[in-house]
Amino acid sequence: MRVTNKMLNRTVQNNMARNLERLNEQHNRLSSGKRVSRPSDDPVAAARIMALKTALGENRQYAKNVDDALSWLQTTETALSNATAVLQRIRELVVYAGNPSHTSKELETIGREIEQLVTHLVEIANTEYAGIYVFGGHRTQGPPYVFQGGQVLYQGDDGERLQEVAPGIDFAVNITGTQVFGGQQLFDRLISLQETLKQGQQLPPDALQEIDESLDRILEQRSVIGARVNRLEAAKERYLAEEVNLRGLLSKLEDIDFARAVMEYKMQQSVYEAALATAARMMQQSLVDFLR
Repeated sequence: MRVTNKMLNRTVQNNMARNLERLNEQHNRLSSGKRVSRPSDDPVAAARIMALKTALGENRQYAKNVDDALSWLQTTETALSNATAVLQRIRELVVYAGNPSHTSKELETIGREIEQLVTHLVEIANTEYAGIYVFGGHRTQGPPYVFQGGQVLYQGDDGERLQEVAPGIDFAVNITGTQVFGGQQLFDRLISLQETLKQGQQLPPDALQEIDESLDRILEQRSVIGARVNRLEAAKERYLAEEVNLRGLLSKLEDIDFARAVMEYKMQQSVYEAALATAARMMQQSLVDFLR
């Protein structure tokens, strides 16, 4: 077959295009840091990369759910700690008011201090996390405790707030006003005590009963929260470890070896430059050059 200048030029151009394409591929790998940028680069690796990215996304979502649950529980624990301090102060005042030597005026003063503490306790019972009331059960959009007609009414319910912390595992993160304060039972009793004292009267013998029962309930719920926090923190550590493992596997499949990639890029660049120089010399030859 006779080789013409046109055929030679076309061959040179095709070879140059292939060399330039290979050089561009190496450049893209260096620029992106990725060995596999599209499925055609390595179909098997691309499928595994997609599976790993899905697993990594799920792992991160569950880790986020765990963080959210931990924050909720930590907010609840802080509220219960504050409620404990308020109730202990009320208990001290009730014990102090039990001294028969107090005058009516002194009892009234004690009653007014308890009244302020009850107001503070209601504020604690209406603690919010991210705009959601933590003790309201499912009724989280409005305050679970409100003053109405000289009473403190419970407007929440006993619903559980669930957070999915693992595939198919829903974790209860809340405790309700019923579990902590006996619904409105504690507040009914405290208001009764404060009103008795404000009228300058002595308290009944069982004045401490409801307070002590409430302190026991709060202590029990704080223990429940502590156990939940421990479980969630263990899950969080597991998700963090899994994140490291998945990212390592993904990097092995997807990321380039920079030292090797640089070497391959320089090699391909040299090939391209050599082909370019050779092509330039060949394509500069004219018909007169062939007739010499």
